[in-house]
Amino acid sequence: MNWRAVFYYAAPSIPMAALGANLLIAIPESVGSTILGLFFLVLIPVRYLLRSRNIGSKPAHLVLGGTLIGFLTGLVASSGPLSLAVFSSFGLVKSALIATEAAASLFVFGSKAATFSYLNVMSTDILIGGALVGGSITLGTYAAKAILNKLSSKQHDRMIDLVLAGSGISMIMP
Repeated sequence: MNWRAVFYYAAPSIPMAALGANLLIAIPESVGSTILGLFFLVLIPVRYLLRSRNIGSKPAHLVLGGTLIGFLTGLVASSGPLSLAVFSSFGLVKSALIATEAAASLFVFGSKAATFSYLNVMSTDILIGGALVGGSITLGTYAAKAILNKLSSKQHDRMIDLVLAGSGISMIMP
């Protein structure tokens, strides 16, 4: 896990997730999901373009990514594939990528949950459900570690592309 990358990403994403969560309360969820789905699809070729120009490999890029994705995470249900793209552009691969993204996501979703709690729009059932989903994701991350370590970097990139495409299409479809 790269704690330096977690810090650069999470520091701006925490307040931006709170800002996005406040906006989420005011707009229809379908609008935010459609915008994010289209963004996921556009991101597939963009991340290769950025990598070819070595854009994304500096801490400032993590700060920018954390700012944008923190806001989007507050605004929609999930933006996980976006953060994977940011951390992979930073040069993280396989287990380091997954572990670093997971740690940063804890901060972002913690901010979103705290905002919803403050606004009194999160019930105990939702909090329990979120804890169960988070626990399941954590177990899945550990289970996938052995598989990830056997993949080449190119295979791993293709898997990220598939996740982005699948997520984007599912968010656009009614």
